[in-house]
Amino acid sequence: MPWVRLDDRFPSHRKISLLSDRAFRLHVSALCWSSENLTEGLVPNENLTRIAHVRDMKATAKELEARGLWERVDDGWQIHDYLEYNPSRAAVQADRERNAARQQGFRDRKKAADAKKAAPDKIERNGVTPPVTEDPRNAVSNGAPSRPVPTTSSNEEVGERPQPEAADPQPIRVDVERACQTLADLIEANGCRRPTITKRWRDAARLMIDKDGRTLDEILGAIRWCQADEFWRSNVMAMPKLRAQYDRLRLEAQRKRNASSQLAATGTNGPALSGTDARVAEHYAVIAQMEAERNH
Repeated sequence: MPWVRLDDRFPSHRKISLLSDRAFRLHVSALCWSSENLTEGLVPNENLTRIAHVRDMKATAKELEARGLWERVDDGWQIHDYLEYNPSRAAVQADRERNAARQQGFRDRKKAADAKKAAPDKIERNGVTPPVTEDPRNAVSNGAPSRPVPTTSSNEEVGERPQPEAADPQPIRVDVERACQTLADLIEANGCRRPTITKRWRDAARLMIDKDGRTLDEILGAIRWCQADEFWRSNVMAMPKLRAQYDRLRLEAQRKRNASSQLAATGTNGPALSGTDARVAEHYAVIAQMEAERNH
């Protein structure tokens, strides 16, 4: 069965430590429920009341939304960055199929050994049937361990050598690598641990360019914008998240840029943009100009 990954510092994380008791219970229960049912972090509306028994269920879900732990989707909620730390449905199912095949192979070998032992024409000339030894390494225990081994991923069998990540069949692209490296560099520059650039990062960057129609300059501008903004820098910590939130980032930057332009045009004495907001508006002003030129 799959395991839910929780860091040792999970309870003290700034998003978690401020939760109410009922919100904490609902969030942890939802993580376990999603892992058990292989929903990849999706919490459907109709299943919300089955996950945990807490008062004011919808208000509690809204609290998790406000803390950035859940995101509202059409048919329910999506747990923030669930697949960054937990295996996908396909990975769990593939692991179960490998385990089932290994168990079936062991049973077939044992059955063949028992048949060989019982066959009279297989008795040795001295009248003694050689004992059949079973290789204990082939046996598979159905009992779950008391806790997962910290050094193995959640989709690996305990005691099994970790499998390397599948190689990315796509050729290396300079634009994709530059986008991923820029995001990782700025996350690290903000004082966070440098993230690992995975295949999911490269796939997200590639789709932004090839499918969403974003230019590299637009993506780099969005990266600099979100990592300069005090709110968004903590919410965009991976390339898949940047792709999911791109339109919201663009609209927010445009709103701040328009507010700054209005103050400059009218000459009214209103609150000036902070240094961070000014840099953010400047970045997205360039992006907006490039989009306008491309549309014309």
